[in-house]
Amino acid sequence: MRTKKPLRELGIPELERRLIRLKQSKEKVEVLIALGSLLKHIDTQRAIALTMQGLEIATQISFVSGIADCSAYLANYYDALIGNTVLALHYAETALGLYSKSDDKRGIAWMLKVLGSIADENREFDKAAKYFGDSMEIYRNINLPEYESTIHTSLGNMYLNMGEYGKAIDEHNIALKIHQDNNDEEGVSIALNNIGNVYDCMGESVKAVEVHLKSMSIKARRNDTYGLAATNNNLGGLYWKMGDYESAIRYFQKSYMLKIQLGNELGAADTMSNIGGTQIYLKLYEDGLHSFYSALETYENLGNTHRVAMMHNHIGSVHVLLGNIEQGFAQLQQGLEIRKELNDMYGIASSYHNLAESYSIIQEHDKGIDYISKAIDVRNTLNAHDRLPEHYTLLADILLKSHKYNEAIIACQEVLKYTPQMSSSEQEAKAHMLLSIAYEYLGDLSNAIIHLKKHQELNNRVFNRQAAMKYQTLLIEFDVELNKKEAEMNKLKSEQLAKELTMKNNELTALALHLVNKNEFLVDLREQITDNIENTNDVVKSIAKRISESEHDESDWHRFEQQFTQVHPDFSKKLMEQSGGTLTTTELKICALIKTGLSSKEIANIMFLSKRTVENHRYSIHRKLQLGDVKLANALMNT
Repeated sequence: MRTKKPLRELGIPELERRLIRLKQSKEKVEVLIALGSLLKHIDTQRAIALTMQGLEIATQISFVSGIADCSAYLANYYDALIGNTVLALHYAETALGLYSKSDDKRGIAWMLKVLGSIADENREFDKAAKYFGDSMEIYRNINLPEYESTIHTSLGNMYLNMGEYGKAIDEHNIALKIHQDNNDEEGVSIALNNIGNVYDCMGESVKAVEVHLKSMSIKARRNDTYGLAATNNNLGGLYWKMGDYESAIRYFQKSYMLKIQLGNELGAADTMSNIGGTQIYLKLYEDGLHSFYSALETYENLGNTHRVAMMHNHIGSVHVLLGNIEQGFAQLQQGLEIRKELNDMYGIASSYHNLAESYSIIQEHDKGIDYISKAIDVRNTLNAHDRLPEHYTLLADILLKSHKYNEAIIACQEVLKYTPQMSSSEQEAKAHMLLSIAYEYLGDLSNAIIHLKKHQELNNRVFNRQAAMKYQTLLIEFDVELNKKEAEMNKLKSEQLAKELTMKNNELTALALHLVNKNEFLVDLREQITDNIENTNDVVKSIAKRISESEHDESDWHRFEQQFTQVHPDFSKKLMEQSGGTLTTTELKICALIKTGLSSKEIANIMFLSKRTVENHRYSIHRKLQLGDVKLANALMNT
């Protein structure tokens, strides 16, 4: 009786065929879950629809573990692939409750991890750390170290969001080590990608590019389209920071096309947002707006309110730059209101910054000072100092425009307090420029000149660093391309060698069959002559004698032996070692002919032996090679 393959071993076509045959049942729910899991990176919406269908069936038939599993997968999809934290939270809490009732430790740990990810997305870091810690403890208790790596990855991403880069690197390195120990190439490529993201935020662009390209080479080898899309997006961001906007757009566009191909709507919208930001930076405002509106539409369809608020913020800022003041401020206020509803304090601080910048553009400086002061207060309350230099630089600029020179100097000093520890040379250079202007207005030319020189030094340093980074990244890309070309050449060489080997094997088989046919013909002819030898003349007797001599001619065998040795150089040596040197010359010949694929009858014809004698030799060879239950032909084919 044929046993069914486990669902995890089936591909999409097999699961779809099985699904058609099934009625409402537990098995149908399990197939729907398995099919959705395979489709999650290919067609996210279909994966969700299939899992929803599974949830409906599980509810109808009161299949509790099915309800829990469907809810768990939906929580994961809405969290990781859609970014809808409201729905993700609903399904995660449902699944956690059911897993807890059945004491399903693995399920509980999984949902705690998802809840941690949701809390991280909502900037509730203390709550996220608690969920991740509880999940890790369960995985350790049930001895699942491979799942521990996913918690280290989540913690690394959380620390990155918090701006604690050292801790983020440590967590991702732990995950990398676990994946390397388990020979998990996919995990290694993901860990490298995450480490590259941290280096990017640290301003270590060359390191980041190097790590991302390592990750990309693994993903390319594995045909990991989803991973390649993510890495191309990350590389686009790196080149943007280095001021190489053409390369940035090139990588963003590659990422966008791959994500569209995969049906990854959230990822495609994120990359479209990045393309829009680059276009705005190049002062292609209309193109940038078009990209931002495209991303906004997708985020609204997906119900991703965090990103919807972000896009309103971006769009509003661009409209103000274009002089569409009323529309611009309406968008900025809409983004702020959504963030207030979500209690997204980090987002609120960003909205305050953009409002301050926009009020500064239309020269309503008091409102600008008010909003940027609010942004600084929020950051200090959160103890999140990563964007304080940027906030204080804007405050100093608005204060200068308001002719409040002493207050502008104090704001610039705040910038200089934070920039050294954050390696923010650009903000530091801006602060020195603003200080130079402030001191000049106050008539302190000595200090004005000092800060102007520092501004120029830092600007040169930034320019030289960017040029060096671009040069280094070009070298890295060149090395990667060179290695890729070498790998392609080696592949072609291997394919050519394989073709040549196939040709030689074909020639060998043809030669062996030629020997079989020739010997069959000679034996048959000799027997006919011998049967009638009394009635034949001397000429025919002479032909029979020559045929008999030809039967023992070794020249054809030597040709076969030479060809066989070219194709299988160590064959006889390995057999002699395995048999302890006990195989005879005849037995070695028979082994070579078996490996060529000839039957006992064909071997008998070539060697002028009876079939029974060949069978006896085969038995003797099998015994000497100590093959046990293994068939002789199979053993020789694998030698």
